[in-house]
Amino acid sequence: MVYIRNLSLYLILMLPQFVFGSGQLDVAQYVLDRLYQVHGHFNTSRPKIELVKNKKNVAVYIKSRNTIQLELSAYKLCIAFGKDSLDALSFILAHELVHALQTANDLPKTSFIAYDKTFKGSLEMERDADIQGVFISYLAGYKSIKILPDLIDRMYEVYGINDKLIKAYPNKQERKLSAQVVIQQVNDLIELFELANRLTQISAYQSAIPCLEYISKFYQGKEILNNLGVNYVLLGMNVGKLQGDALLFPFELDWNLRIKKPRTGRGDDFLSPIDLLIQQKYYLKAQEYFEITKRLDPTYYWSDLNLFAINILRGKLDLAQGYYDSYLKAHCLVNQESEIFQKIKFVYAILLFKKGEIGEAKRILKLISNQNNPYLSHMAKYNLKVITNGQFEYAYQNAGVCSTPGFELVDIPDTEVKLTKTSTMEWIVIDTAIQIERRILSNSMIYTFFENNEKSITIQKINISNKYNFNIDPILSSYLGKDESVYHCAKDGIAYLVRDGLLNGIIRYYTYYDNMP
Repeated sequence: MVYIRNLSLYLILMLPQFVFGSGQLDVAQYVLDRLYQVHGHFNTSRPKIELVKNKKNVAVYIKSRNTIQLELSAYKLCIAFGKDSLDALSFILAHELVHALQTANDLPKTSFIAYDKTFKGSLEMERDADIQGVFISYLAGYKSIKILPDLIDRMYEVYGINDKLIKAYPNKQERKLSAQVVIQQVNDLIELFELANRLTQISAYQSAIPCLEYISKFYQGKEILNNLGVNYVLLGMNVGKLQGDALLFPFELDWNLRIKKPRTGRGDDFLSPIDLLIQQKYYLKAQEYFEITKRLDPTYYWSDLNLFAINILRGKLDLAQGYYDSYLKAHCLVNQESEIFQKIKFVYAILLFKKGEIGEAKRILKLISNQNNPYLSHMAKYNLKVITNGQFEYAYQNAGVCSTPGFELVDIPDTEVKLTKTSTMEWIVIDTAIQIERRILSNSMIYTFFENNEKSITIQKINISNKYNFNIDPILSSYLGKDESVYHCAKDGIAYLVRDGLLNGIIRYYTYYDNMP
């Protein structure tokens, strides 16, 4: 989750009394805690912060004490960045946080400014800390990447190094060249992360997965791993040309597409033997990622929800029941109003239906259908109709925004896909099988995926400068987030990005293969 920057905290940071007062420790600890929460590796103890008057390392992680020492001169340097103060501070702390979490790091301590020149550090390890540090800062809502070159310049000036050749430190030019490599790499990771989210929102899971897997080579945060698991399970649920299980699961982003598929009317045997093997492979891969996120953060109940659902989808009903009885049931009773536990109860109703306990399944779904969560309530009502009318007898006719009576595609001038000679073309190489052609236009980016040299999908994100009213029922969105809703019209290859009732952007896309859901 990307957080909004805390303006009130920034104002505290800028107050003169906090330059060398007791408050700067609270500010630094707050930023570190936020970075730690976003990264989500709670199986590793959170480091504490000490402020020291040394002027040697900027910041240093001491493994034996699990402590990050931040120098007051470095803190003051961050304050000099004005409105970007927290961006500068977050990068310094995120870099050392990564060292704290590097399981292969057996060094007694690391130095931010000395980089690989002291404590027998390696350039690869330090650059990895830079890349992960900037990316964690981005996920936490900070914009460290934009001030990184300036931060290095000022750091060398404040610490009196500049272009001097000092044995313990890399020269400034060497450090800046390394920073440019980091900036390019992190820009690619951020771009792929945002692209993967858009692909997921239009149900292009097959293209979203390689983007996320590429990111995971550099950054293994909880959010990335969970998103990989979700994409794999959704890919598994959409295997084949026919609709199998008509019931909806609460992690489905655009369930309208799946339920519009032709139905076999033959229960769970709708997949061919080959498709069934492929589906199970995807489910097992999803389960693997969910188990990792659960190990990283035992209190991350979204992992429990997903693991619970995976057992049901794989037909492991006894395992699912045991998981619920031994662990989830008690939490649901204590946290009945929580969204995550409402979703767990939603999935439990599916389990009961699969086991033939239809009356109890309907009772739970009726309760959820009357809850304040409109999206979950809508899905509960749909599942109730499926259960009441028979699994393959009920068809939801008005599924999605495109089928809403009176809905018309919004015609925005100059938003059609145009590949002109003035566009700049670049390539992102994911691996030997997948490459992405990137074209940069004045108001948009166009990405074309090539799988084994064959085009698979072209997607364009168009920024809208003039805001248009888009007051459509949120229930009809394919993705309902805290900051943005997505309204997906698959038959037209278009999705609308809506924020606060205003059209914020448009996604246009075209798929070149016919195994998309």
